[in-house]
Amino acid sequence: DLLPKRPSLRVVLMSATINAQIFKDYFGSCQSIHIPGRTFPVTSYFLENALEHTGFVVEPNSEYSKRDAYDLMPDEVAELHQLYNRDEYQQLVNTQISRFVMEQMNRMDPEKINFDLVAAVVNHIHTQVDPPKAGKSTLGAILVFVPGLGEI
Repeated sequence: DLLPKRPSLRVVLMSATINAQIFKDYFGSCQSIHIPGRTFPVTSYFLENALEHTGFVVEPNSEYSKRDAYDLMPDEVAELHQLYNRDEYQQLVNTQISRFVMEQMNRMDPEKINFDLVAAVVNHIHTQVDPPKAGKSTLGAILVFVPGLGEI
């Protein structure tokens, strides 16, 4: 489509996860360079884990709280416990979910990025998971992905 009109078009595409063959086929078996890299182990944690590990509280009247948030009733807590105890949830979160976490989840506005929580998680990682040690020769790094330029 575009290549016959623009034969001088050059594309440089870099990605650690892309299927390069699709692009090679699309661009007429163009050249590609593969630079092997290393993979690192990754452990997935979820919002429930972050709330439990940090003890973060979503204040009822904060900008990150739903306006119509309310305290969970005992029957709602029991229903949520049943949901979280299902095998498919346990495989993800890998822990029992406390009432505290359920209350925070219920209060949290899912349409907003809670930057205070992000900061609490980064602080928890830095101080509890991988704290600085005397004589430690390498510094660690934490990479935080945000959805757009406005959040940076």
